[in-house]
Amino acid sequence: MQLVLDNAEHLVDDVARLAQALLECAPDLRLIVTSQTPLNVPGERVFRLGGLALPDGPVNAEQAIEYGAIEIFVDRVQALDRRFTINCDNVDAIVNVCSDLDGLPLALELAAARVPSIGVRGVAAALEHRFQVLGGSRRLAPPRQQTLHAALEWSHDLLAPDERTVFRRLGVFAGPFPLDLAQQVARDDAIDEWEVLDALGGLVNRSLVVASSDDPPDYRMLESPRAYAREMLSRSGEESGVSRRHARALRERLWQADLEWMAGHMGVDAYRTAVGQMLADAKAALAWAVKNEPASAVALAPCLDWALVNEPPSERGAHWASTYPLVGDDVPSEVRARWWTGWNHWALQRGDLHLVEDRGRAVENVRALNYMPGLYWILQTRLWLSAAQIQAGAAIPVDVHRYIEQLQAIEDPRWSPALLAMGERGKSDYCRMKGDWDGAIGHLRNAARLAHAGGDSRGRWSALVALVDAELSMERYREAAAVGAEVVDGLTGSHFESTLFHARHNLALARLHLDDHESARTLIAQSMQVALRFRMLAILTPSMALLLAKEGDCERAAILCGYAGRQAATSFQIGQSNEARALREAERISCEALGMTEVARLKAQGSSLDEADLKLAISEAVAR
Repeated sequence: MQLVLDNAEHLVDDVARLAQALLECAPDLRLIVTSQTPLNVPGERVFRLGGLALPDGPVNAEQAIEYGAIEIFVDRVQALDRRFTINCDNVDAIVNVCSDLDGLPLALELAAARVPSIGVRGVAAALEHRFQVLGGSRRLAPPRQQTLHAALEWSHDLLAPDERTVFRRLGVFAGPFPLDLAQQVARDDAIDEWEVLDALGGLVNRSLVVASSDDPPDYRMLESPRAYAREMLSRSGEESGVSRRHARALRERLWQADLEWMAGHMGVDAYRTAVGQMLADAKAALAWAVKNEPASAVALAPCLDWALVNEPPSERGAHWASTYPLVGDDVPSEVRARWWTGWNHWALQRGDLHLVEDRGRAVENVRALNYMPGLYWILQTRLWLSAAQIQAGAAIPVDVHRYIEQLQAIEDPRWSPALLAMGERGKSDYCRMKGDWDGAIGHLRNAARLAHAGGDSRGRWSALVALVDAELSMERYREAAAVGAEVVDGLTGSHFESTLFHARHNLALARLHLDDHESARTLIAQSMQVALRFRMLAILTPSMALLLAKEGDCERAAILCGYAGRQAATSFQIGQSNEARALREAERISCEALGMTEVARLKAQGSSLDEADLKLAISEAVAR
């Protein structure tokens, strides 16, 4: 016989006794029990049910409906409005709703009930207030299933006192968390770390916390239980203390990891992965600390930046802007020094000369605080900036010789190979300023080797991208094309989109000088999406202008030359030697075809283009 006992969690002790008695008397009986927690009787086999299946990436409407969560959501909406269909216009909103509700059937049904009145996008926008939105639509259901809040309240009321305390405290986590971090945040004088462990086990049993299959596991709360836990935390009066423990735990964890990569005890890729896994919590901790604990906020900002390395520099500026006013004397000196080091690196990546020059107090601050690894890093970036400015036509900065002397004087072989690789990049830039291109290439090869030894794959590829740039500067186009193709192949499919963008840009220039127009056009087209996301579209103008000029479209080539000329005044990335050479060649070809007067007129027209005009011009040119 097979016997099913449904919904046992509120009677679990009685059902456990019944199950044991039945199985002792009838050993061939098959007993299926549904419950939020196991019975813990001999012979029990637990089968955990998660949410319904969800897509893990972009899908179209036909693909989306194959997933259980999407299917049940659409079915429930169509039961209320037969006109409703999933299509290309609403598929993303439907997937977002179902994902935000973790594929939980009750939540999906409650959300579907709101679609006829406020639409899918309205539901998606309103899920920030999910407990107010998802309720009151299941008149004949038991009270605990009529609203999402009531369903969670039912589960919460079944918890033991310690489980309730730990549950609400874990609500402060925004993403996955390991056991020791949960213990740091949830324990206090009343509950020690072992009691936190016991309570966490009970929450996993009740599916209020999900444990991963890793060993050791990470834990996470689904979005709806987390929202309820935050509500309970707010009511408890513990929110400030728990948030403080959370921010300090994140600060301690990430700060230690930062020290380890700088000292060479952890690879940079491993460090980025570690920070990336805690990124959501690091952002939440930073937001709290900015308002309540400046020292923690200033310590978190540079750690956070490493996980955001694949984001556009303009979007990475929020944590620097929010902590800039907090870097005062009350913040520990080592924290201030690390902040200035990270800020300097971000400011240079922005490519904004005014930002670097007007607020570039990093060298003085880090030197005064005697933070040698940071000073070494900053001196390298200063050498890079000086080289870029010289290539753009500026005079050699008076401090450049002092920069290289200081960099070599403080270099410590005990530092991370990844940090020493940065020093090799600085030495390469110094060689470039002196016109020693062979020396520059030698240092770049050393930088790539050291970055690889330091577990910094992005640093390795970035050094090789710079090597291609050096080969271009020496007009060794075949060598540049050969190395450039290797770098593009290696970076394709990686997370390092901006590095791949620059690799394609350099390879396109090499192909153009070799008169391989079609390959150059393909590389420029492949760069468009990243260029728009990172707001680097203007960097493509020199290669695009040269391509157009070589193909005889000299009017548009001259217009792009005018735009690039205006941009070069504020961005050293456009005015560097290889880009400048491409623009000069494009202008020369255009002058031969149209005359200097007409080219001057067209350049003036191009200098007034805005970013939207540039996007249209390059898109049309790529599509030729």
